[in-house]
Amino acid sequence: MKRSLLLPLLLLFSACNQQTLTLYIGTYTGKGSAGIYICKFDGKRGNWEITDSIAAVNPSYLALSPDKELLYAVNETGEANAALQCFSLKDGAEVSRLLTRGADPCHVSANSSLAVTSNYSGGSLSVFTLQDGIPRELVQLLPGSAGGPDSLRQGTPHVHCALFSPEGKHLLASDFSSDKILIYKVYPDSLSYCSACRLPEGSGVRHLCFHPNEKYLYCIGELDGQVCVLSYSDGQLNLLGSFEADPLHSRGSADIRVSPDGKWLYASNRLESDGITIFRILEDGARLEPAAYEKTAHTPGISASARTAATFSAPAGTATGLISMNCAAACHTRAESLRLLSVSRFA
Repeated sequence: MKRSLLLPLLLLFSACNQQTLTLYIGTYTGKGSAGIYICKFDGKRGNWEITDSIAAVNPSYLALSPDKELLYAVNETGEANAALQCFSLKDGAEVSRLLTRGADPCHVSANSSLAVTSNYSGGSLSVFTLQDGIPRELVQLLPGSAGGPDSLRQGTPHVHCALFSPEGKHLLASDFSSDKILIYKVYPDSLSYCSACRLPEGSGVRHLCFHPNEKYLYCIGELDGQVCVLSYSDGQLNLLGSFEADPLHSRGSADIRVSPDGKWLYASNRLESDGITIFRILEDGARLEPAAYEKTAHTPGISASARTAATFSAPAGTATGLISMNCAAACHTRAESLRLLSVSRFA
């Protein structure tokens, strides 16, 4: 898995000012990064500054607890030290650190009773019970599978992302190497496998996201560069169609996000012509229409708030991170184009 980029970028509105965002930025730390950076972004002026940092090792993916009082971070390292960390947002103190028992955790999701990491190299899901939102015990290690047609990329299991369903009854996981979305029943202290939804062969499913209306799931294939649209109802998925996000077929598609108003979908591409494909969402979420392709300076990741889209990247082999804040035109009335507000860098 490529490690030349910084990810993710978690954007939150601060309670004190609707124009101010609090940013929590996770990084790879091999070349001098502090770990997690806390920043303030002025959405009106397009300026931002680092206000604090939290020491962590390769906190490559972050997530908030449902009550937004805790910050979860994976430590994306080899199995011996790979872990799920939890920090209090009141003072930045670490309140929990538990080993995942699966190498290179690259994603974490949580509800009120469970936290789940997706372990890329370990090819598994680690399931932790929570007490008052704090991870207390690793209770399950659920394996992914292999079998996709790309023997080099899909020869061993890789699990990349897992999301709790909108109604909270199920968890959906992207099983990269088998071209499937795995579906689990959620219990207060465990997960139970239900079924799997097969995707196009060789897709290499990577990231998932739901439409705000909770009726549709979108997933992006890292290898085939396609965004699949699936209907969702009570743990059941039905593939409706797929739409090309990577016209160069660079086999490096990455993240996928839907704007909060449900009108736009953003998909990032790497390796060639790095950038973001922008789709209009039609038919209440059931269909996509290509709108534009916005190039970025380097390998992109994406995140979206109500008024901004952000790309974040790092030139391969360097220790300098770049954050580009882009205005997606007020309330996404013209979100098919992104206007650059600022570019900032940090070591």
